[in-house]
Amino acid sequence: MGDQQRIKRVYENLGGFSCLIHCVNDAEVALHAATGGIGVIVISGTGSVAFGRNRQGQTNRSGGWWFSMGADEGSGTFIALRALQHGGAYLDNRSPEDELIRLLRNQLGITRREDLIGLGRSPVSHWSKLKIPKLVDEAAATGCTEAMLILEEAAEHTFRLGDSVVKKLELNSENYFRVGAWGSAIAKSPIHFRLFKEKFLQTYPDAIVTLPVRDAAMGAVTMALEMIQKNGRQGN
Repeated sequence: MGDQQRIKRVYENLGGFSCLIHCVNDAEVALHAATGGIGVIVISGTGSVAFGRNRQGQTNRSGGWWFSMGADEGSGTFIALRALQHGGAYLDNRSPEDELIRLLRNQLGITRREDLIGLGRSPVSHWSKLKIPKLVDEAAATGCTEAMLILEEAAEHTFRLGDSVVKKLELNSENYFRVGAWGSAIAKSPIHFRLFKEKFLQTYPDAIVTLPVRDAAMGAVTMALEMIQKNGRQGN
């Protein structure tokens, strides 16, 4: 039994639900919120994944692999790792001090090798609380070369994730298609999103690359309404 069926059974056994129950991956909800359900959504939050649907109803995805295998390319975790690697190079005297180093020192207190080693021993969930990608954004906004390189690398990965889905679903054969960006490491990073958008438009000039105008809850509502119409049912 797959995860989708297991979760569905949990809800079915709770009682009190008289409506149709449909469990989906959060990427599908994000796709509806950002594109209306047709096109591609590229998510860059703690992890990274791309998901899409074409007008024939076919779906596909790329990414979403384990963090421990060095995946989640272009995600917030990926950006944080690159920033901490830069911090390690500085502490080794292999890299000069720059704005990103100053932010890591002043905001996170990373001044010694022991500080960085201690952070490396903490769970990745702790890193997300430190908001390291935000520090990378701040440094890049000042023109910090290393921070810009990190975001350029992240944007290359997020573009490739989305591009893979475009090709597998043959979305580029249509007159135009929508690409949505979701997750704090891209949607709240003007530089990451700009670079991501530029790469898409260079490859697909007719693509519409956008940030979401609706939240995940509205995406779920849109999906529910479509299901009701499709099944000829009325719901509350």
